[in-house]
Amino acid sequence: MDPHSLIEEVNQTASTMLGLQRPRLTGRRFSLFVIPKYRVHFSARLKRTMEEPDQRNIELLTRPDGSTFWTHLEGRAFCKDSYSGARCRVTVLNLSV
Repeated sequence: MDPHSLIEEVNQTASTMLGLQRPRLTGRRFSLFVIPKYRVHFSARLKRTMEEPDQRNIELLTRPDGSTFWTHLEGRAFCKDSYSGARCRVTVLNLSV
């Protein structure tokens, strides 16, 4: 995702977890899948992850389609290229299963 949480690429596992087909996820803000009361916290953590090279862990309650489930997110910033700037690769682990 980019610094504004826009999903640039997504694998099939994340697509299934979030309840949308891959083409419908690309270009959407990941933060829309975060329960509203946690969005400010998520955005702050994403910003810190982009600014610092060390891995950051984020644990939030997320919402795919109205239902909720606990997740553990691990993000690591990287530079895609000098033109587009920092991006964040995120691993989403479903803790509810």
